[in-house]
Amino acid sequence: VSEPTLYPYLREVVEFAHSLGYEKVIINTNLSSKALAILQTFSSTDFSYIQTSLDGATIETHDYIRGRGAFVDTTHSIRQLVQNGFDVRIIATINNENLGEVSELITLGEQLGVSLVKFHIMSEIGNAVKGKVTSVSPYEWISLCNRIDSYIKDTKPSINVSYQPSYVYKTDYENGKYHDYPGCLGVEKNRMSVFPDGNCYICSFLFDEKISYAKLVDNTI
Repeated sequence: VSEPTLYPYLREVVEFAHSLGYEKVIINTNLSSKALAILQTFSSTDFSYIQTSLDGATIETHDYIRGRGAFVDTTHSIRQLVQNGFDVRIIATINNENLGEVSELITLGEQLGVSLVKFHIMSEIGNAVKGKVTSVSPYEWISLCNRIDSYIKDTKPSINVSYQPSYVYKTDYENGKYHDYPGCLGVEKNRMSVFPDGNCYICSFLFDEKISYAKLVDNTI
């Protein structure tokens, strides 16, 4: 099951994570109407934040990528959770279909009341290789990041906006433009993804590859 709210022991997992002293308990969800109904049985303090995907600023774009009805479902769920005091954040995975909707996605995030809109580049792995949308080129990504920087400078949005400098010009890097960027979370090895088969991955980019770095068997790595 890829949607965590469908896990029958979600509440027990969340409570156990808190009992272990985890500093952050985060959930990534599609925020369908079914997911919303489950999350509304929790308190806003149960999660550090809720993260969801919004891959278009319009019904047409998001539903083309995520399926019919997804945009209305997700935006409604975001509004309800924000109204109930939850910290909700949006991840927008950029591809050839939504490349031109960056500023509109930030504006939509402000209207929905989320705390963050973060832009990710689409990884060319798994279903993305066979799907109807394609990834942007390195040069398109660099241009996009520059547009985001300019938009933030000009409009000063009321929410946080971030992106991954997955590709940069060497001169920009050497001049210190991205020296504050901590890099991929996998570099610090401070979290892991464990799949039902026990394989452990350090980065989502590797999920469809045979490059797991450990295996969990009987609660032992």
